[in-house]
Amino acid sequence: MLKSVFVVATTLTLWAMPTWAATVPTISGKYISTFNAICQAVDSNQDGLIDNGAEVTNFDSSTAMLHTTGYGIDGSLVVWPGGTAGLTQFKLSQTAPYSNTATTLTIDGIVYNVVYGTVKNGIAQSLAISGIGPNGCATAIAAFRQ
Repeated sequence: MLKSVFVVATTLTLWAMPTWAATVPTISGKYISTFNAICQAVDSNQDGLIDNGAEVTNFDSSTAMLHTTGYGIDGSLVVWPGGTAGLTQFKLSQTAPYSNTATTLTIDGIVYNVVYGTVKNGIAQSLAISGIGPNGCATAIAAFRQ
């Protein structure tokens, strides 16, 4: 009896696997997203960095280019009186090439891990990105199609 329950459970698990595991959805259109990057403080000469914000990115699948605009906040992870500055706000704008596979999203030559949410008509409606971004920082992005 236990063996047949295991076989049924295994079969249902494999049958219910998400379609994104075997297919590559298109990333196209306007996505609203949040990002967070944290850089380690390596030694006493580096204070580390935290960088986060909100952005809108238009992915143009016909040209494989993206354009991002938004606002961010960054600053040192370690702050002390008379030492490093606190947080600052900034406006961002970036245009870069992109490509994706079933498990990765490459932006401007930097490869991130990606998982996709719902896919409608072949287009990812949401995605989550994690990886080592510019300057060796741990980077995470959550994006939702508008």
